[in-house]
Amino acid sequence: MKCRGCGAYLESCPTGALSHDDDKVVALDSSQCNHCMLCLDTCRYGCISGIGFSLSAEGAVKLLLKDKAIYENTGAGLRFPAANPSSSTSSWPLFSES
Repeated sequence: MKCRGCGAYLESCPTGALSHDDDKVVALDSSQCNHCMLCLDTCRYGCISGIGFSLSAEGAVKLLLKDKAIYENTGAGLRFPAANPSSSTSSWPLFSES
């Protein structure tokens, strides 16, 4: 859907990563985007879309526990991207004997 030019997402973006041109085509500067998804929540018309979803820590744990048997049987873990893109990512087992 084409942006209607309301500009709500421009105000919601904490990093200024979004803009639009005179034809109301939305542009994203991915080097500035922090993936907070506030723009998705702000657009009243659903013109901005993304892949993924936001969860609270409690919501994430509930979702992950649904597949606990898979993680335990495969040794799978979670991969968390580093806050600083120039540093490495870290991975931890989801369930461990401690």
